[in-house]
Amino acid sequence: MQIEEVHQKLQTIGKEALPLLPQFKEKESYACIDLSIGHEVSHTFDLSKQSELAAFVEQEMKRLQVPVLWGGYLEQRHLYSGSEIFRAGKLPRDIHLALDFWAEAGTEVSAPIPGTVHSFKLNPGNKDYGPTIILAHNLAGLHFHTLYGHLAAADLPKLEVGMPIQAGEIIGHLGNESENGHWSPHVHFQVMLKMYGKKGDFPGVCSRNELELMRKNCPDPTFLLRPVG
Repeated sequence: MQIEEVHQKLQTIGKEALPLLPQFKEKESYACIDLSIGHEVSHTFDLSKQSELAAFVEQEMKRLQVPVLWGGYLEQRHLYSGSEIFRAGKLPRDIHLALDFWAEAGTEVSAPIPGTVHSFKLNPGNKDYGPTIILAHNLAGLHFHTLYGHLAAADLPKLEVGMPIQAGEIIGHLGNESENGHWSPHVHFQVMLKMYGKKGDFPGVCSRNELELMRKNCPDPTFLLRPVG
């Protein structure tokens, strides 16, 4: 299936989608930010340092007067240069394959579309996902998965593989830095067509030489999201 057809199907599914962060239903609650290499923020903040990333997120929320900042699909970012898990291999992994939604720790995360629990896992490494949930979906003739990373540890024990999840059902909460992989609170939301046998985890960042393959397997999640999509 061509990526354009996948995007068309996701857009059709997304017309019925509910908000990922259900307490923020209005578009005015969101502002898009750019964390890519070369953007002006890179000249004033070292985003590979958690303290400076946190300071930037707080600054932008106050400046833009919104509770949620979002963005990041296919951004090449400096954020990952401070962690060993992104430096293995010939080329660094620094291209983001998902969307991030930055908000206060404890913010509820819901499934925007119906599905079932595919897998879940605690990924505890520094700058890893922390608590992670993956749902499986079969809608509009498209079989795919969605990943929710950097959640709270208390969200995982209530889950069972195969458990049905309704659209709008609360599946988690934004974890704090001590449990979410040592990040400013946010949820990493990613779409995957194939899981390649992985459970509770999937690469959320790729290198330049992997981009073409990963882009086709991890299409733009924006099509599924309201009110920002």
